[in-house]
Amino acid sequence: MTPLCSAILNSYGKFAIPAITPALLNVSLIGCSFLLVPYMREPELALAWAVLIAGFAKLFFQLPFLQRINLLPKPKRNKSHEGVARIKNLMLPALFGVSVTQINLMLDVFIASLLTTGSVSWLYYSDRLMELPLGTFGIAIAIVVLPSLSRKHAEASTAEFAETLDWAFRLVCLIAIPASLALMLILSHY
Repeated sequence: MTPLCSAILNSYGKFAIPAITPALLNVSLIGCSFLLVPYMREPELALAWAVLIAGFAKLFFQLPFLQRINLLPKPKRNKSHEGVARIKNLMLPALFGVSVTQINLMLDVFIASLLTTGSVSWLYYSDRLMELPLGTFGIAIAIVVLPSLSRKHAEASTAEFAETLDWAFRLVCLIAIPASLALMLILSHY
């Protein structure tokens, strides 16, 4: 539900609230580490509770902002609505696309575990390094550009759509090419 709320807010140009929301997980982890660990027989469970608390906190934090723009969704159960069937059909390819990445990661870890000691760690750290520019800049650019592209597509404004896409592509290249070169330089020192 939290990603749905974030997507709605992003589509209406409200980027700050969805950007701040993930920090609630960190606040919850730190708070539960101090407040719950002393009272638990198994201190690790405090972190599990922290994740659960953060999930609810992130959702309830965004709901008032949805209410302000009159977009607080009211749950309705209408399985016969044509939109439900359409979403089911669209979810299958998306689910496949997301699961391919996870399956690939599992296979990579399995293969790395058959190699020398430390291979899984090397794979993990290299993946973190590779995803640093993507997670820092690529996702932020996509979050900002996607609502604009959707609006331009809905308005059938082809020229503005192409212009926005070109701007986003240039910005990604401006960031990705130096980041790739920096990662290659880091690699050359090892």
